[in-house]
Order: sequence, then structure tokens, then C-alpha cells
Amino acid sequence: MPPRKKVHTPDTDSSVPTIAPTLVIKTRSKNKNVRPGVAAGVAPGKRRSAQEMKSAREQEARERMEEDEQQRDLIQNVADIEDHMYKEDEGRKRAARAGPPTRKKARKNSTERKGQDTLMAARTTNTPEGQQFDEADSNRVTDNTSNHTFNKSGHDTDVAGASRRSKQLREVTPESECEENVLDMDNEAADNIKDKEYEESEHEDDDEQVDTVERGKKKQPKTKLGRADITAVRETIPALGTPTIGNKRKISTSDTLSEKTKKTKPAIPSGLLHSKYWNATPSKSSLSLQSAVSNESGVQYGGILNDGVDDELERPVKQMAVPARSGAAFPPMVKIERLNTTSTITKKAQRGGAEKWTLKHLPSGTEAAFSALVVPLARKKVGSREGDPWETLAVEDVRYIVDTVFGVGEHEVEDDDVWCGLVSYRLNNWRHVFGSTAAKVVEQYIKGNPDHFPDEDTIQDTVLYMLEAPEGEKTKPFHWKVWDEDEDRGVRKKGLFQSSLILCTLALAHYQEIDEYPEIADDKPSAALILAIQAVEHALGGWKSGTLIKLEPFSGAKYGDSFERGAPSSSKSKSKAKFNNRATQYLPTIKNFDDRKWEDIFSTVTEFLDNQASKKKKGKVAERKRAASSDGDIDGFEVPEEYVLESDED
Repeated sequence: MPPRKKVHTPDTDSSVPTIAPTLVIKTRSKNKNVRPGVAAGVAPGKRRSAQEMKSAREQEARERMEEDEQQRDLIQNVADIEDHMYKEDEGRKRAARAGPPTRKKARKNSTERKGQDTLMAARTTNTPEGQQFDEADSNRVTDNTSNHTFNKSGHDTDVAGASRRSKQLREVTPESECEENVLDMDNEAADNIKDKEYEESEHEDDDEQVDTVERGKKKQPKTKLGRADITAVRETIPALGTPTIGNKRKISTSDTLSEKTKKTKPAIPSGLLHSKYWNATPSKSSLSLQSAVSNESGVQYGGILNDGVDDELERPVKQMAVPARSGAAFPPMVKIERLNTTSTITKKAQRGGAEKWTLKHLPSGTEAAFSALVVPLARKKVGSREGDPWETLAVEDVRYIVDTVFGVGEHEVEDDDVWCGLVSYRLNNWRHVFGSTAAKVVEQYIKGNPDHFPDEDTIQDTVLYMLEAPEGEKTKPFHWKVWDEDEDRGVRKKGLFQSSLILCTLALAHYQEIDEYPEIADDKPSAALILAIQAVEHALGGWKSGTLIKLEPFSGAKYGDSFERGAPSSSKSKSKAKFNNRATQYLPTIKNFDDRKWEDIFSTVTEFLDNQASKKKKGKVAERKRAASSDGDIDGFEVPEEYVLESDED
């Protein structure tokens, strides 16, 4: 414990005593006759006097007594109804057990009934009006007692309706049954005496006791009356359990016959036979055989064996039931069988150890037809699809193409086999051709127009302008064939998805690969047009800085539809997956193109194809197609030097 600090006190004269000043707390003069809380309006103005408090408590006591009396009346009414119903049930049970009356009993009952009718007629004559008991009142009571609810124990739970039914029941009760209600009268008399004593004790309290004792009393919580209170005032005791059934047993309706138990016979006393019975033949019934078994006890008695019976027959059975030695294993209850499962074959094992499928894995004699016919049909199928162009071709579509080329059922096509694998490879190469072709087209467009692109700053500004959608627009300038922006009239647009960059890429990357010219009657190349749009946008992105930079590969991971999970809105909530339609966002617009727009697109594509075919021979074009299909060499493609692209502003 740290040492206490010393306090310096000034030197004083010890002869002069020092008296500490006292602090006196006094009430303000204006608050002597008024309470501050009352003046401020935060407390009640005036307290009730002792006489008012006494009157209030007496009134509260009277109300409580009236409420208790009402509750007791309701409880008594419910008990009366239950007693009446219990007596009716007991009467029905006695009548059911007695059975139909004989002639003697019927004659006796009719005589007793006549006497009761005479007695009732005499009582009815002496009763005043309004209290006569007739059959209509009896029916009314029966109807009222039948229209109330019961709990799980079979007791009435409608207390409010019980009062009304009990009152009707008392009005129609004959005088002969009044003796059964003596216990109720005694209970009511005892309750009245207690109530009077309670009132007298209340009047004897003086004002001082009211202020001191009763003021500190707390209100007792009201006790809820229940089933125990009703049972306490009942005259009869409710029956519990299942009543004894004394009727005769009925014949069993079961199809199976039960075995009849044999009565055990008393055992014959043992001992030597008398000499007079030595030559007598013993009775078979008196012999206790070893095979005689009691069905009740399961005991097998010893004795003389039957003819042809030997104990050797049961010895092997008993020896098999007992293990030969302790710890011996019992035969298993469940039989376990091991199945020889076939080992799964990996894809590499299917390819004979090769990393990828090649033309050598195809059936013999199908290599040339696969490259010349199957691959172009697969590319045309995907290019005319109204969906995501980055999705792989279904097995059913590959099987249909193979059956179209080689005949139905000639070759079996299954998932992940050589046909589906090679078609998937060729489609991936075809999509990459869009990216490489667009890169070559954009590069030739920029370098072939030095007047429009004199320096890197101009290239950067023009490319950024072509890739950025203006405010309020959903399309970009490179999407349109004509895009004129005027300060007064705004933007003038013409030819959606018909720019030279897009249609040149579509012609060289799609129609030149499938070696066909577009026709208006054919399926519209919706998916191929989407790939051309995305490829041009990807190629223009490499010139954003004014010089060509190396970009990521043109793939579906960046341009295909996908589900992206965004950031959660709060720490407790989970992030929701959002569908990003990067490819199919153009599909609704393309599907709404009419034949006139497709004719404009096809006419421009045909011009590009004619110009390309006039500079090369057909043999070289076919050879390039086979090389690109088999080897996947997409880097050797070049745009002809004599083909010059012009800007949309010209």
C-alpha cells in the first residue's frame, strides 16, 4: 500500500478554538406551501384523502366479490350440466346391460310409469304458471346441452353458455330431484357466510389502518379457474379409465386356425409294479414317451423311445449349434459378393496415348471428306445459329452432319469421340480466324489511309472516338456504315452493322472459309455477324494508344456470354450472379433485320469475295482452306495489297 501524503496545515493559536462552518439547507419561501413538481406540471395536483382511498378500496372489494360470485355461479352451472349428462350416460349404460325387458319387467315398468305420470300431473297442477314442466322444455334442454364444445377429456369448455343451459335445466328439474342438490345449497350457504364475514371485517378497519396497512398491500393476481374447480363442486365423480367389458367373446373372423392346447395329464407315480401286473401288457396311454412335448411349456419328458427312434439323429444337430471352441466365428448373416467393375477409360487412352485428336484417328477413307465437307457444314451451322456463337456444337448436330455426308448410320457419333473432338478443334480455329482477319483488316485500314491518320495522336483520337458510344446512344460509330455528327442536327446514322471493317471481316473469315457466296434464301449468318462485330472491336482496341500493341487472344472467355458474381450489398448478404450477355446483346437487333437489310449486307460481302477471288486461283484458295483446317495455321493469312479500305466519311 503506498504511503499517505502529508498535508501541510498552517500554524494556528491553540488557545482559540476553531469552529467549522455548517451548511444549512432551507426551503425557499415560495415553495413552502406548494410542491415543486405540481407547479412544474410533472406531478398530479392533489392526493386523494384517506376517506376517498377507503371508499375506492371498498368499491374495489365489492366489485371483486361480485366477480368471484359470478365465477362461482358459472362453475356451479357447468358442474350441474356435467352431472346431468353423467346421469344420462349411466342410465343408458344400465339400460344397455339390462337388455330388452321381459313381459314381467315390462308390466312392472308400465305400472311404475303410470304412477309417476299421476304424480307429475298432481305436481303440475300445484305449480304456478311459467314453471310447468312439459316435454317441449325437456327437448329444449336436451338441444341446448348438445350444442356446446368439449375438450380432450370430454368435458364442457363453454362456460358462458353453461350458465344459460344450467338455468334452463333448473327450471325444468322436477321437485323429486331437488334432494340431489343439497350439496350445492350447502356450498352456496358456506360461501355466503364467508362473504358476510369478509364484509364485516372490511367495515371494522379504521382510517389509520387504511393509510398504513392497506396502502402497502399489493393486488393479488386473479387465480384462473379450471377443471379442478369444476370437479370439486360436482355431485358425481367422473369415470376414469376403460370400463370392464363383461360380454361374451365373439367368434374370431381370422382365416388361420389357432392350435388347441392339450390338457396336461397327471404323471403316473413311479415305483415297482405289483406281482399281479407283471404279465399284463402295459397301456400305451400310460407311458410317457420322449417325443411327447407339451405345447404350453415346451418341456420334453424322458421315457421310453418310440419304435425306430434313436438319439443318434439329434446329436449332429446339437453339435452343430454349439461352436467347437470358444471364439469360433459364426457363419455370416449377410453374404458379401465382390463385383468386378470395369476400369474407366480416359480420353488420352481413347486417343491411343495422343494428346489431341488428329485426322489419323478418323475411320479409314474419311479424312478428305471430313476436311472438305464436314468442317464447312459445321462452320455454316454455327454461323447461322441464333444464339451464342461461342457455344460448342451439340452432339446431335455433329451426328446429323456426319449422316448427311456419309449416309445415315454409316459412322457412330458419340460425345467426346473423334468426330466431336475434331469438329470442336476446327470451330475454335474458325473463331480465331475472325480475330486474326479483323486485326489485318484494321491495320490495313489505318496504314492505307495516311491522309486520315497522319500521326499517332490522330490515330489515337480516331480509334477512341470509334469505340466510344456518345451520351444517349447504345451503339458505337464503327457499327454504322455512315456516321455524321453535326452540332445543329445531331448525329446522322445509316447502315447498322454495315461498316466496311465489319463486312470485310465477315466475308474473308466466314464465307471464304466455307467457300460459298451468300444468298438471301439461305439461313441468315447471325452468329457469324456477331463474331465479326466483336473481332473488329477487339482489333481496334490494339490501336488505342496510337500504335499497335499486342492484345490478348480473341476468345470466348472475354467475349462470350457468362455469369458474373458481383460484390455483395452488405457484409451479411450474399453476392448475386449476373448474366453478362456480351455476345447475344446484338442478337435481338439482328433478328429484326428484314430482307432489304440483308440484301445490302450480302451485296457488300459479295463485292469483297469477288475482289478476293479475282486475284487468286481457285486451287490456291482450296489449298489454303485445307491447310487452315488441318494444321490450324491462321497466322499466314494476308490481306491483298491491292484491296484498299476507305473510311465511312468518304
